[in-house]
Amino acid sequence: MGLEVQAAKLAFAEILNHQTLNAQQIRFMDTIINFLQVKGMIDPAMLFESPFTDINSNGVAGLFEEQMATKIISLIEAINHNAEVA
Repeated sequence: MGLEVQAAKLAFAEILNHQTLNAQQIRFMDTIINFLQVKGMIDPAMLFESPFTDINSNGVAGLFEEQMATKIISLIEAINHNAEVA
């Protein structure tokens, strides 16, 4: 079972609400949220594979500075941990 869209958006609110994202970054974040909605979890390694590399060939590393990419991966790991516990 997937994660509710609002829960996923809330998990990434710090990034979505406090950063100025370009169109590709917004599309990337939407793809993460949609994936979580369907699957409930996402392996961080997938951020370097399709469909994420369809947006940028380097995935998360090509769209975000290292600190932000690390934060996105950390948030995904926390979501995954919560899903495993539940």
